[in-house]
Amino acid sequence: MSTFLTNERARRLGVLADVDEDRLSELAAAASALVERHCKRRFALSAYLDEEYEGDGTATLFLRNFPVVQLDSLKLVHADGWQIEIPPAGLVVQAATGRISFRPGTPYGRFVRPPAKVMVSYTAGFDPVPGEVIEAAAQTAAWLYSKAERDPDASAERLGDYARDYTRNTEPLPAAARALVATYRSVRV
Repeated sequence: MSTFLTNERARRLGVLADVDEDRLSELAAAASALVERHCKRRFALSAYLDEEYEGDGTATLFLRNFPVVQLDSLKLVHADGWQIEIPPAGLVVQAATGRISFRPGTPYGRFVRPPAKVMVSYTAGFDPVPGEVIEAAAQTAAWLYSKAERDPDASAERLGDYARDYTRNTEPLPAAARALVATYRSVRV
């Protein structure tokens, strides 16, 4: 997982203004990882070498990470040891969705089923990471920090006229952060 939330950006939220650098780095890394886990994808521009997929017998393969910047290679590898490298020119790549299909007229029509595998090397991600994603990570870092400041087993607290109820949030991100990244979440059916 990549840390795309910088300490400087996290400090812009007043809650984290006085947090020391080491703790802030930990919060930024944890928040970035939570956002990526929630969205089921990575955001920072990265190279993926021989990422393994199982073919399903269809003519379409969806990469785990997108948008795709460059497709370097795609190999069909059988358990018996044979492999076929498909030149990128024989494929159609929809960069925004990470969808790969065979170009019409090529001799390959389907991504083979197991025990064969599909091995893909490519570059994907954003440069820079979208502002909504960074903001969601910043809000998540502040949320993690505020959760750490109280007893995790407490459901409510009272001090004089002040009272607060804590609801159990089983979601990995606060609601506002989930809303910010809703359009970036990878959902495959």
